Amino acid sequence: MQQPGVVRYGASHTGFRPELPGQGGGSGRQRADSIADAMLSAPAPITTSSDYRPVMVVTRHAATLEWLRSRFGAERVETWRVISHVSTPADIAGCIVIGALPLHLAAAAYAVGSISLPDLRPEQRGAELTLGEMAEAGVRLDWFVVRESDTPAMK
Repeated sequence: MQQPGVVRYGASHTGFRPELPGQGGGSGRQRADSIADAMLSAPAPITTSSDYRPVMVVTRHAATLEWLRSRFGAERVETWRVISHVSTPADIAGCIVIGALPLHLAAAAYAVGSISLPDLRPEQRGAELTLGEMAEAGVRLDWFVVRESDTPAMK
């Protein structure tokens, strides 16, 4: 049985193995569909905990959780840790995080899913949205991997 609140990654996984941004020859940004498929799959159990990543949701918005439940399934989302804010990098170190994070905290996460609303009207910014309003705003989940660097890679 899969451990609650975690997504399985590893070479022993049969079938689809998600490739996060920065791990392959892709554009460095991956749509959520592939990762969602991996999150919803029920792979066979494995023995090493290094093949599992805890999933955390950082939000203060009820509609965000409602959308995640509709996207990934209520039973799955209920196993994820939901918090309203992150205080230190240690809070999310190595986790798959869904939510808005400042870059210094995002760098501590394994991957960050950003809930984007590309068609959000200016007057809706900062307002508590309903699930319907999120859908109208084109809600989607975009994935990022953030790494801290001593120097920028300038050429």
